[in-house]
Amino acid sequence: MKNTNLAFYALAGISSMPTTLTAGQAHPKERPADKQQPNVILIVADDLGYGDLSCYGAHRISTPGMDRVANEGIRFTQGFCTAATSTPSRYSVMTGLYPWTNTDAKILPGNAALIIDTQKITLPKLMKQAGYATGSVGKWHIGLGDGKVDWNKEVHPGAAEIGYDYSFIQAATNDRVPCVFLENGRVVGLDPNDPLYVDYRQNFPGEPTGKNNPELLRMHPSVGHAGSIVNGVPRIGFQKGGKAAQWKDEVVAFPEEREQEVIDMREFVITVNSTVDLPKEWLEERHVPVLPLKYTIDGENYTDMSGLTAKEFFQKLREGHMSVTSQINPEEAREMLEPFVKEGKDVLHLGFSSGLSGTYNSMRIAAEELAEDYPEAKIIVIDTLCACLGEGLLLYYALKLKEEGKTIDEIAKWAEENKLHVCHNVTVDDLNHLQRGGRISKAAAVLGTLVQVKPIIHMDNNGKLQVIAKERGRKKSLNKIVDMAVEQSKGWENEIIMITHGDCLKDAEYVAGRVREKMGIENILINNIGTVIGSHTGPGVVAVFCMGNER
Repeated sequence: MKNTNLAFYALAGISSMPTTLTAGQAHPKERPADKQQPNVILIVADDLGYGDLSCYGAHRISTPGMDRVANEGIRFTQGFCTAATSTPSRYSVMTGLYPWTNTDAKILPGNAALIIDTQKITLPKLMKQAGYATGSVGKWHIGLGDGKVDWNKEVHPGAAEIGYDYSFIQAATNDRVPCVFLENGRVVGLDPNDPLYVDYRQNFPGEPTGKNNPELLRMHPSVGHAGSIVNGVPRIGFQKGGKAAQWKDEVVAFPEEREQEVIDMREFVITVNSTVDLPKEWLEERHVPVLPLKYTIDGENYTDMSGLTAKEFFQKLREGHMSVTSQINPEEAREMLEPFVKEGKDVLHLGFSSGLSGTYNSMRIAAEELAEDYPEAKIIVIDTLCACLGEGLLLYYALKLKEEGKTIDEIAKWAEENKLHVCHNVTVDDLNHLQRGGRISKAAAVLGTLVQVKPIIHMDNNGKLQVIAKERGRKKSLNKIVDMAVEQSKGWENEIIMITHGDCLKDAEYVAGRVREKMGIENILINNIGTVIGSHTGPGVVAVFCMGNER
């Protein structure tokens, strides 16, 4: 750098959050123009070891940026560290003292008091005495204020009191609250109508935590990181309010010139309706939000996935009780989607077939309304033209693509292109439920029951169930749906086959055995059909779902 007047900037650490630092103007009166001295930048990086840099011989990763710094300067080959943790090491750098000389020089919460005596000499004070302008940018983590900080007011003592002319810092570090920046002692972007509160002992009423609300997270909580949820990431401690001032991790992580790329990389969730009929635990493990449909039986209202058990439900149907289902309305759909949008996330919803329910249309209406209120958000609702584990199969591959790093648009495009390749092969044991749903006539139901006719059903390209064949006898019908899957899947690499059943596990296991025998696939998911779709198929339904050439 060629500044005649000297400048000192301490970058007080970067914790997985790269920051661009530019040297500012020095004090022109303190040094004559003919005495040029270099600017000094001190970079403190968290979790960076000697053996992590390629300039020191590391081979697993390449570090060209830091290699350039090393090649243009002095490279140290021997050194000692006073403490290999955040706060103690920063304390030593700032004061020149061993951290064990100060019992407070330990890893601190985000609301800890400043641990450096403002009357003592510090590195930035020494630099100021030498004529430097001083500044600190990035991670701080050596405490602020007196331990009783009101984040809605100017916070002192802090960077200024230990010798910095300018500061733009995190209150502590990126894994704990408050998740805001302070510029010269004031929280940046704070809305006075939404004050900021922080507590490290107990949560604020009504505020979700990572431990109790994993469905709101885009990152799993680690030990000690299950408190406040900020930007979908669990942090240490509890935070309320200050939404406008919260940093966005993506913006912090990338330089300003990559702003559009950051927009394109917005975090997103994939949501479904309960008609996906996957095990509840399977969905929870993968943090897939589910909007359930409802049904009524014996005058009682139930929620799909959390109402009656499969055994209880199908027993009622066998006893002649009727189950009436109801679709999701736009208000319910909005109530489900809006929290994710408020968190700054985009949403990809894989919807229940429009050929079977008005739920898809309600989801679409809700998405359109939210798009008006949150123009920065992307909400994509796909009419899967699938039902039951057909939706589940589409979700399975969508989640795999997300894990591979595909964008929301790429996954949506794949889902649209492949949804009609999700094949549904179904047989039912009781024709009366099809008759009640208007699929067959009453006469056909009576006659078919007498002669043991079992219909073969598939999902057509309009997302509607159609009877396409009949088999006499249960075993033949079970064999038929497997044979259909075999034909459909030729030329396709099915990673998994999904099988659903209406409280007839032995029949489902028989079908699974035939799948292994004829398709050579061991990865098979078997699950009870859900209560909403089961209301229309009745007990004894068995279905095989696979990716194939055509339905």
